[in-house]
Amino acid sequence: VLRDEGLVPDTARADAEGDVPRGPEQLPLPGIPTERVRTITRRIEQRIAAMLKKRPILARVHEVAALTARHSRTEWARQVKTALGVDLPMSEPDLVPAMKAFREENADLITSLVRSHVDRVREVLTDAGAGTRVEEIARSVREGTDATRSRANLIARDQVLKFNAQVTQKRHEAAGITEYVWRTARDE
Repeated sequence: VLRDEGLVPDTARADAEGDVPRGPEQLPLPGIPTERVRTITRRIEQRIAAMLKKRPILARVHEVAALTARHSRTEWARQVKTALGVDLPMSEPDLVPAMKAFREENADLITSLVRSHVDRVREVLTDAGAGTRVEEIARSVREGTDATRSRANLIARDQVLKFNAQVTQKRHEAAGITEYVWRTARDE
């Protein structure tokens, strides 16, 4: 959308110092009118909505929840075999409410990430005043995107680990285990 609006050059290059050679597409821009910022962010939101419809987020989150539950079940079976030396038939606790909560919470997190990214683009465009160069706008948008990716990775890792801990706890409770010792793997 930003490229279509002429706010991100198609072929901006940078030399070793990060300076972008000036060409017609890198001329200083006048301030971006508020109405144009609204139009651009509305187009971004529409494009994101279309992308989310093509790839249903809940289906992907559900898949992650199912894989996490399966991994937890495998680890639980291994722990029981190691601790007791036998394969016990395990009664599976009802994980449906936990999986539903995981899906809803993570769909909300994804939505907030998208909203945060659109808000960052709106902020960059609103702050772009007279004399702001196209590559400065592009750099600011890229920086905002990188922060969003970093945040998304952190949230994804955190949420999957939390869900795995919840599923593991439910399995242990269903087996009658009432206490445990937490040990770190001393990893990152």
